[in-house]
Amino acid sequence: MLLKAVEQNLPELDREALRKRKEEFITPAQAADYVKEKHDTAIDDVRELRKQVREWRKIYEPVYGEVRDHLAHNKGAKDELDALLARTNIDEMKRMFAFLHGLHEALIELYVNGRNPLPLPDVTFNPPPARPRHPGDKAYAEAQASLLSMVGE
Repeated sequence: MLLKAVEQNLPELDREALRKRKEEFITPAQAADYVKEKHDTAIDDVRELRKQVREWRKIYEPVYGEVRDHLAHNKGAKDELDALLARTNIDEMKRMFAFLHGLHEALIELYVNGRNPLPLPDVTFNPPPARPRHPGDKAYAEAQASLLSMVGE
């Protein structure tokens, strides 16, 4: 849905829209100069991002999506949950959170600063920081703590 919204709002991600947003903070001349070398988002950018999301969905849906569905609908079935959790992989989950965080950062930078979202930034969360710096840090730390508590470690 996020990338569908991006696709439907491509005009909001072009240089002209960025110039107008920047004019709220700097002079029109400065804004025009600022956007000269910025990225004009095209449908091909969205297609590439969708392709990368699809690859992660292939991993997420059969494993983590099943855990999510089980937790939402079967609160007391611990044996089933244990079997589902046995299929998870903390390192894989870290990479998935890193991808999602990179996607989030890339889209924000595209909107705010006109930076090309591709390639997505390389993000790692190992080890988790003592104090989360980004939403992805917090999500990773909370998910790791939750999964570890379920397996008794």
